Amino acid sequence: MTKKRKPTLKQSKFVDEYVANGGNATKAAMVSYDAKNKIDAGNIGTQNMAKPLIQDLVDSKIKELKDGMLDTMKDTGLMKLAMQTAELDLMDEDPRVRAEARKYILKLAEFLTESERKRNGTTNNYLSVPKWKG
Repeated sequence: MTKKRKPTLKQSKFVDEYVANGGNATKAAMVSYDAKNKIDAGNIGTQNMAKPLIQDLVDSKIKELKDGMLDTMKDTGLMKLAMQTAELDLMDEDPRVRAEARKYILKLAEFLTESERKRNGTTNNYLSVPKWKG
């Protein structure tokens, strides 16, 4: 039986900083490892991101944040409002607005299960087949 490794304190701080700053490994290393220059920080960041343990922690942290955000959106009704707003944008005269609305709806749809789509009244052609691809 293999023992699961635990991250060091600096590695944990690196992961937190990396996720918080939007995925900049150099900045995360500068903060968490107290690196004084960008070259050293960049090397540390690259080495950390090559480690499966770190990558798993980053993925887990991002999933945790997305799930929390999604729960909040569902609880407050923001998901339905966001979908309704995007659907209204599909009727806009500007084709760029319509294209962005389609992208946004598809992005929101990734978070919803089929039953949630039905419950929120968001089952439509925009979620299944993007018009700009077909």
